[in-house]
Amino acid sequence: FFDFFPILPFLMALSRIALTSYRADECYEPSDDTFLLADAINDDLADALKSEYCNMLAVEVGCGSGYVCTSLALNSPHIQVVATDVNHLAAKHTAQTARNHKCSNNVDIVLCNGLDAFRTRRLFDVLMCNPPYVPTEDEEIYTTTPETTTNHNSVINAAFAGGEKGRLLVDSVLMPQLADYLWKEGRAYVVALHENDVGEIQQDAKARGLESQVVMERRADMERLCVLRFTTTTTTTTL
Repeated sequence: FFDFFPILPFLMALSRIALTSYRADECYEPSDDTFLLADAINDDLADALKSEYCNMLAVEVGCGSGYVCTSLALNSPHIQVVATDVNHLAAKHTAQTARNHKCSNNVDIVLCNGLDAFRTRRLFDVLMCNPPYVPTEDEEIYTTTPETTTNHNSVINAAFAGGEKGRLLVDSVLMPQLADYLWKEGRAYVVALHENDVGEIQQDAKARGLESQVVMERRADMERLCVLRFTTTTTTTTL
């Protein structure tokens, strides 16, 4: 059954854990927030993904194991996903995950911090990000660079440590750039924790000319997680 799962017209494809490459000491392993993001994207883009004319360019900022970007790529041969990560070990695992799912031609991997490698604006139809969202001391964050990922503690800290409100990456990197990198009618999907003050994130988005909506929520143990969708237009349009 699973071998034919990606081509069933009434079901959206998701990566299989058995085919997902990861090591807990090398990259962020698939977890509840990973599955929430993949589910939210598939659900919100269901109509577009079911269309035989589905054609989109997507980017995942912080690809980790590659579970999310591979899930999207599996839905159509006309979806091209760029996966970025500052951690070269995560890039390695994402490449293997895509190969394991036989969609490596649809997943390009770029080793960079956030969206730093891209100069072209209005580039992506879809942006996906499961950022470091756990509230932590500021000195715990941004300890990983492409040159320092041999330090496994640094790798793991960078994957979850989000600063005082748990959203330093969102506030300083993602929000200022979303409107620049999303194609018109494009959508961005970002995981947030209740403690990140989702309402404040949405107010910031509005001030930047972005519409926002919580498209999926889930409780994972003690965490209350949600996925925020940001759009560059006042109305949501099918891609």
